[in-house]
Amino acid sequence: MTVKQYSVFHNILSWTFLIIFVRDDVTTNVASAFVPSSTFSSSSSLDSFVPSAGAGAAPSSFCFCQQQQQQQQQQQQQQGYKKRNVRLYCNDNDADIIKIDTRRSIGTLFAQSQQQQQQQQQREQNRRTFFHRTATGSVVALLSTSSYSLVANSASTSLPTISMQDPQGKDNGGDTARPICIIGANGKTGSECVGACLARGIPVVATTRGGVYTGNYANTSSELLIGNAICDVTLPNTITDAIKGSRAVIFAASASKAGGTPAAVDNLGLVNVAKACIDQKIPHLVIVSSGAVTKPESPVYKFLNLFGNIMEEKIKGEDRVRNMYQKELSQSTSATGIGTTTYTILRPGGLTEESVRGVQALELNQGDTKSGRISRADVAALCVEVTKYPAITGGTTFECYDADTGKPLQTVGISNLFKQKNNMNPGQKGASSNVDVYMSGYEQRGSTWEELFTGLSKDVDVNEKIIS
Repeated sequence: MTVKQYSVFHNILSWTFLIIFVRDDVTTNVASAFVPSSTFSSSSSLDSFVPSAGAGAAPSSFCFCQQQQQQQQQQQQQQGYKKRNVRLYCNDNDADIIKIDTRRSIGTLFAQSQQQQQQQQQREQNRRTFFHRTATGSVVALLSTSSYSLVANSASTSLPTISMQDPQGKDNGGDTARPICIIGANGKTGSECVGACLARGIPVVATTRGGVYTGNYANTSSELLIGNAICDVTLPNTITDAIKGSRAVIFAASASKAGGTPAAVDNLGLVNVAKACIDQKIPHLVIVSSGAVTKPESPVYKFLNLFGNIMEEKIKGEDRVRNMYQKELSQSTSATGIGTTTYTILRPGGLTEESVRGVQALELNQGDTKSGRISRADVAALCVEVTKYPAITGGTTFECYDADTGKPLQTVGISNLFKQKNNMNPGQKGASSNVDVYMSGYEQRGSTWEELFTGLSKDVDVNEKIIS
């Protein structure tokens, strides 16, 4: 072998075993900073590079290109860099390591983008971990519990539909493993619904028009917040993707300057969501509407309806949803008379930012004759809890408010404005409001959620009950 052949062979072998490990996101082509030792003296200055302690001498099989070194130094002088370590391994006894101090520019925008990326990566990891952990358990729970209804269509060769509710009206383990999808999660009430799910150990998907949840619980590290999703209720295709695989959907969206008009969101948008839930057999759709929505002569209705006819559009949306689910119920029911998918409509009173008061402080009513005040946190708790008792809450519409603030619709506006409270002993004068407590005859209270919901009339017969 000649000297020239040996030199070529030596250079090829050197570069073959050169492996460059770059930590983190450094994408600079470090290999381009090196050339074979035959073109550059090994005794040349390496002042701008500091080897790690104990790393040994520079590899004899290559050295640094002076021109490229100068270019890199100029770049370092022009930009602020963050130090990173780059290890270079060569074929000289596999032991010589050079640690090169490089620097990377960093600023406020870069830091923010990095934080957002880390949060997104964390949520994606939470989502993957959650589904990996629960998928098998969910199937086993569903198939091993004999009390759940299987609906088979004798005229079809498809597999039977599994009803996701217990005939006793309670939640089941297979269903709780699936997430609740919040539509309108960046709104104040929607964000509280996210918090209510997290507080109860229920996995939740927070959906928004832009696909980024920025509510009060956005920075939580809980694995239960398994992801964000884009959901624009005016675009049906985004709804289908967002709610897929959910155990329940909470509709907490409403009209806004950026989101759309009452007709587009509170009416047509709600109908789009209901249709998607029925098509995908989502077990439960919970809708946040408004008190006094059926009473156009009430002061509350007249005032709120000034904002784009929002009350008029809300009741139109409600009525269309009830008709859609009634039609679905008549076409698909189990042997117990329970449909495979249902809905619940909540009509809260004046919304406040107060902390949650809990089930014992709440009162439900039907007939839309009485209202009051209620915190968004308590509304969110109701939205989540009704999904646990579909047999008694499914197919119902009810008003909700703090029991000590309940008033008839004609006076509730003034009462809410001055934050009046009732004396909860009927027949006695209240010190704060100096009026007797108004009783519609359809109030419901309870010390537990199940007790609070028990006795609600279904929408198919609620009108007959009130009229009679």
